[in-house]
Amino acid sequence: MKNYSMISPRFLLASALAIFGIAPVSAAPDASSIQIKIRVVCAAYHPTVRKLEVGMGESEERLNFPVFDDAFSDPQKYKGSSAVPVYVPGQQEPFARVKVPAGSKNVIFLCVPTSAQSAGGPYRILPVPSDDSSFAFGTRRIFNLTRGPIGVRYGKAERRVMVAPGIKPTDLVITESSAGERRFAVEFFTQKDKEWIRFSATRWSVDDSKRSFLFIFNDPQSGRVRYRAVSEYYVAPELLRRREEEIAKSLEENAEKDAEANRKGAEQDAKIQAEIERRKKAQKVREMSRI
Repeated sequence: MKNYSMISPRFLLASALAIFGIAPVSAAPDASSIQIKIRVVCAAYHPTVRKLEVGMGESEERLNFPVFDDAFSDPQKYKGSSAVPVYVPGQQEPFARVKVPAGSKNVIFLCVPTSAQSAGGPYRILPVPSDDSSFAFGTRRIFNLTRGPIGVRYGKAERRVMVAPGIKPTDLVITESSAGERRFAVEFFTQKDKEWIRFSATRWSVDDSKRSFLFIFNDPQSGRVRYRAVSEYYVAPELLRRREEEIAKSLEENAEKDAEANRKGAEQDAKIQAEIERRKKAQKVREMSRI
């Protein structure tokens, strides 16, 4: 199998900026305000960074996101600039400001680990709209985040699908009749000049109880084309609503605990300071009595 042409991290960064509108870290925050839900997933783990934080407007509050490579983080509500600041926990300056596509209400931050030589932070973050009104279970939603077309061939009949590059996904619904069998072969191809080069082969199954996101991207560390699949299984709306309420309640309780801890800390500091002042006065009285 021939190797796909190597692409430099600098070219990858320029490509991402051009296609997805990712603002450079040095850019001033966008004055426009948005309200969205964010989920996070990574194409592969960074060696040391497994959590990210998102700044909330002018306040010091930050949203905390674990970074998984096989599942999405829980969704969290964000309100702030449309150039979303993303931080490594413990750092004061964001390593990225992610420009969210206009009109999006639900966005996935796909985190692609950068090369060891990159000075732009641990991940390159691609904002992917995930408004789900038309995303039915049994569907595979393919995002081609590379610079060129991707070919997909599947099933006994070797059906072919072309996935154009860009932020707009291609939805693929495969039935047992169209694939020729319930579990079937799938191949992925890139195009170099007029030649199609296979870069991955796997097997899929027909399953109407799940829907899958497929992210096809250039690996900044190797330059090769890779893909990451993340699946969601059907959950009754009532259970999903309860889960969101539990998350919101947990965040509220944590905020109340932090506020209570800060209050008790301030009271303790005040008591200590009062005791210091009392001892100073007592010492002064003793000194005066000796005169």
